[in-house]
Amino acid sequence: MGRSTRVAWRTVGAALGSGAALVATSLVSCLDPLPEATSSPGTGGSSSVDASGEGSGGSAGAAGSDSGTSDGPADVLVESSDECSDTTAVDYAIRRLPVGTTLASPWCNESFWASVPKVPLGKHVDPSNPSDNVPSCKLVWLGESKPNVVWGCCEVTDKDIRGTITAADGQAWKDDSVEVMLKAGPSAGFDATATKITLSVAGGFQDSKWTGGIFDANHEANVLLLRTLWAQSTLNDSVADKGYTIKWRANLAFDVVPGQRARCDFKLADWDGSATTESKKVVAFGTDHVLDMATAGVCRFSCDVL
Repeated sequence: MGRSTRVAWRTVGAALGSGAALVATSLVSCLDPLPEATSSPGTGGSSSVDASGEGSGGSAGAAGSDSGTSDGPADVLVESSDECSDTTAVDYAIRRLPVGTTLASPWCNESFWASVPKVPLGKHVDPSNPSDNVPSCKLVWLGESKPNVVWGCCEVTDKDIRGTITAADGQAWKDDSVEVMLKAGPSAGFDATATKITLSVAGGFQDSKWTGGIFDANHEANVLLLRTLWAQSTLNDSVADKGYTIKWRANLAFDVVPGQRARCDFKLADWDGSATTESKKVVAFGTDHVLDMATAGVCRFSCDVL
C-alpha cells in the first residue's frame, strides 16, 4: 500500500501524564521529528488500546482501529488437540492473551507481562565489538481477532540513543531499533507467511513480506508503534542516556492454530555516536540477518491463555 494512504497520530504530555510522549503510528506517512519523553518505565499513561487494535482515550486508540474481537462463529478459534499436545522443544513460547485484554500505556507495565518469558536476546553478532545495551523483550499473541495479531514490548537500557527515521516504510534498521521475524511452521523455507518488522526508537518502522526470500515493501502489517524515551534520555546528543521502551502490535500474515510452531528471530541494533556504517547487533537465535531461516529459532504460539 502506498504511503499516501497511511495516517499517523501523535499524543504528547497531558494525554499520557508524567510528560511521556506517545507515538502511535498506523501504516503511514512521513512525520516530523518526534518529541522526547521524560518519564521512567512503569509511570504515567492513561490512554488504552484493546489488544486486537481497538482503542479508547485519544488518538492511540484510533491508530489501531483495523480489527476487533470476534463475535461470530466464522472467527471462532478452534483448538487443535494435535498441535496443543505437541511436546517438541522450542526456543521461545509466544504466550496467548485473553479476549478483551487492554494495553493501558506505552510501558510494559500491564500485569500479564510478568508471566511472559523474555526473548533470549543475548548473542552478539560481533563479540569483539559488543553492544552494552541490555534488552528485555517479550512477545504475546491474540487469536480472537482476524487477522491474528501479536503484541511486543521491549525495554532497553542504552547510554547513547540514536534515531532519525520517523516514517513508515523508512529504513528503520539505520536507527537504534528492534527487528522481529515470524513465519508459519518450523520449516526453514520461505513462503508467503514470512514477514519482518523493524521498529525504530525515533518512531518509524518498516513492515515487509519475504515470499520466496524476495523483499516486498508493499506488505501491510497494520503496525501500531508506541515508543518512549526514559527519564534523562534524549535522541542524538552526547549526554548520557538511560534507555527507551518500544511497544507495538502487528497483524500476522497467517492465522495461528494454537500450539503451532513458527520460525522466528529477533534482533536489537545499537547505533552509538561513533558508529557511521555499522551498528552493534544482538540477536536471539540466528545470524546478523534475522531472515536466515536455517539458523533462526523455532517459537510456539501457546495454547494456554495468560
